[in-house]
Amino acid sequence: VAQFQRLAAVVGCNSHHHGARFAAAFPWLQSRTRVIYNGAELTALQPLTTELRTLRLLAVGTVTPRKNFATVIEALGWLRARGLPVPHVRWAGKVGLDAAERAARDQAERRLVELDLVSHWEWLGERTDIPRLLGECDALIHASFLEGFPNAMGEAFAAGRPVLASAVGDHALLVREGENGFL
Repeated sequence: VAQFQRLAAVVGCNSHHHGARFAAAFPWLQSRTRVIYNGAELTALQPLTTELRTLRLLAVGTVTPRKNFATVIEALGWLRARGLPVPHVRWAGKVGLDAAERAARDQAERRLVELDLVSHWEWLGERTDIPRLLGECDALIHASFLEGFPNAMGEAFAAGRPVLASAVGDHALLVREGENGFL
């Protein structure tokens, strides 16, 4: 791939984060590196409800340790241990294929049981109805350790949903603290 990139008139990256990493790794290609930002299909905005109820969070991403579901589970446990309201999390995404990813998912299942959080968590599997799921949630949670431009965040904003995200990759370019989400 690197040989083809040397010959290319332009090298495309899909996020500012990946563009910066690429330019740092291949400085001689910096002048030919372009960021073509991922986008989201805009759909009709669905209003948020003002009724008092359990907060509903949606996570969208492959079930792999890099997406940081373990920390989300620990955060729910922290809330429960302090007697605070515990949100309901729905995770849409396929389970990673390698043994380490499957083992991490199994460990997460055990931890949900240990923390008495099974009723606050749903693994939804791979889905094609993300716009509907976004309409049913109060916010998107995106706790990844590493990201460029996450499509799920663009889709959440297009649906009028705030985002709770880790401070990595392009997240800080997308989330305006306290306005459309929190890092």
